[in-house]
Amino acid sequence: MLQRTFTKWRESTLAGRVIYNKAVALCEWKSQLRAWRLWRSYCWLKQEKRDEIVREAMFRENKNLRLADVHYQKSHLRYYIKYWHCWSQARVQEKRDHKEEMRRKRLMEQCLAAAVEVSRKTQSPKRSLQHHQTVKPRNRNTIVPSIQRRRRSWVLTLQLEEQEQGIMTLK
Repeated sequence: MLQRTFTKWRESTLAGRVIYNKAVALCEWKSQLRAWRLWRSYCWLKQEKRDEIVREAMFRENKNLRLADVHYQKSHLRYYIKYWHCWSQARVQEKRDHKEEMRRKRLMEQCLAAAVEVSRKTQSPKRSLQHHQTVKPRNRNTIVPSIQRRRRSWVLTLQLEEQEQGIMTLK
């Protein structure tokens, strides 16, 4: 009987140890599982923060690229508009200069024609014919120096008249 009692005591003690060890193992497993879940959630948070930082950096970079592209397009457009404006102003100025040159040319021709008429009336017919031929040469460079001086004086007279008209309009 003593042996039976001892055997039962030993079996119950061993069964208690097994249950105790199972409970300890279960407790350790639960604590490890809890620790693993906490570690996993910590790693996910870190990853989400890194992803957010990368996302913001990409957003900033894309925004800066778009702004740089818009700035480049605008500056390029400004350059070509400025170039076109200068070109068109040059064309307008050329037209004005050509118009002014043609007006002066007409005035000079009228003045020379009037001068030829006056000289024709005052000189003999033979001299008048020779003078008329020297007044209208084919090449501008072959004009007699005296006629060139007259032209310069007419141009100066025309310029003075224009200045006086300009001063009168300004008043």
